[in-house]
Amino acid sequence: MKFQILDNLEEEMVKAICEVIDLSKELDIAVGYFYESGYREIAQKIYDLLQRGGCVRLIIGGSPDQATAATLKALYNLRNVEIRVIVDRFFHSKLYIGKNDYAYILHGSSNISIGGLKHNIEFNTLNIVPIGSEMAIKTRDWFEDLWNSAIILTEDMIKYYVSVVNPKYEVIFKSEYSEELLIELEKLLKEFKINNVNYWINNLKKFQISDPRDYTVRYFANRVKYGSVEVLGNIIPFEFQINDAMEIVERFKKGYKGVLVAHDVGLGKTITTGMALKSLLNQKLIKRVLILVPVSLIDQWKQKELENKFNEVFEEVDNQNVDNGKAWGIYNKIIASIDFAVSKRQSEHIKNSYWDVLVIDEAHILRNHNTVSFARSISMLH
Repeated sequence: MKFQILDNLEEEMVKAICEVIDLSKELDIAVGYFYESGYREIAQKIYDLLQRGGCVRLIIGGSPDQATAATLKALYNLRNVEIRVIVDRFFHSKLYIGKNDYAYILHGSSNISIGGLKHNIEFNTLNIVPIGSEMAIKTRDWFEDLWNSAIILTEDMIKYYVSVVNPKYEVIFKSEYSEELLIELEKLLKEFKINNVNYWINNLKKFQISDPRDYTVRYFANRVKYGSVEVLGNIIPFEFQINDAMEIVERFKKGYKGVLVAHDVGLGKTITTGMALKSLLNQKLIKRVLILVPVSLIDQWKQKELENKFNEVFEEVDNQNVDNGKAWGIYNKIIASIDFAVSKRQSEHIKNSYWDVLVIDEAHILRNHNTVSFARSISMLH
């Protein structure tokens, strides 16, 4: 049996949690407060666990704020993640259990928050015991009883949480980048006691980010540090999505001919791609973009992803407005169905137009190299 104290003074809680996740096949968490700021610190490890075929169960208190709810929404869509909520009484637990041949039991005072995991003086203990030991069994039974009494988190609950905006934290900028915008942001950051205010403001000046809308103060401050991606829009990306978007941008700058984004289902390939496109557009590295998707996904891409999340308006081109192929040269940002674009007539028009970036969603549709569709889609790249 191993016993360790974690107080964020000599030993950070976040380091211990990450090590436990690395060693585990299953992870159970029961915390009263679950904040996006803390989840960011362990998100990559959670993702790695799921990629290994592991599973995660999460129990939280029943009043997440809007920002936390958006993070829960992303988690909710991941395979092998289950989330339940305690709503009928105040919930103040802080328990983390990793499992394989041993039980890794972390409990004490740390919620999933940046303060609880890194900055606050906390008192937590780590006990490593055989999976069949009395301590492991009693801790497991306690969690199972709580799990069975909790309410399953549903999409309707998430929609409700996301829709509840605390006006105190809401900041909407409708003007272009300006000194007035910086002054207003600086006041708000100080009012809500955001750390390193000058750092965020200087980064904002450096990257000249314009038209940031629908941000909470906390998220705006967090996102500024990812200025090299210049993520704008109503999204809360995971660290791996940000890293992948940055990698795509860097490869583009180095002259790579293409990138394959092949995350598992539900891990946000569209968000990763959207962040990369937004960054390239903001930095004026690209101007003309063609996105080809299955016809059933056009509305989702155009409205839910590009417009709602990234404030980017793409023109849908189809039989109604193609105008003998002229549309391909008129609009700089176009979305169309794959089937329409790879037809003989349209593929020739597209090929004769210059494109900075071609995005093909569900590209496995074109995996057969011997088909006409594959040949025509490849010809668009030249």
